[in-house]
Amino acid sequence: PGPPAGVKSAASTSSVVFVSWLPPLKLNGIIRKYIVFCSNLHPTVMSEFEASPDVYFYRVPNLARNRKYSIWVVAVTAAGRGNSSETITVEPRAKGTGCLCNSVTIESWESKLMLLKD
Repeated sequence: PGPPAGVKSAASTSSVVFVSWLPPLKLNGIIRKYIVFCSNLHPTVMSEFEASPDVYFYRVPNLARNRKYSIWVVAVTAAGRGNSSETITVEPRAKGTGCLCNSVTIESWESKLMLLKD
């Protein structure tokens, strides 16, 4: 499949960010899952997280505050992984913030996630 589009992020806590995206324009089959990649450069550590095919956001946990991470998303079909999305840089903060993510506002409230349509 083509790359997921419109990748955005919002810091939730000092160790968590939410990442959102749009489905690829070219599906080339049925999307079976999305893989969210998170990479830290110093030291080089890369993690992969799987998201359901009908979900366009993911909560990335266990991040270090004030450290920059690169994040990108890949769609997967029966044929395998597609092209990577654009890479974005995220940095967990001491206090979380909300972010407009493709017409859906993602806010953290305690341990719950609220999706608010604008």
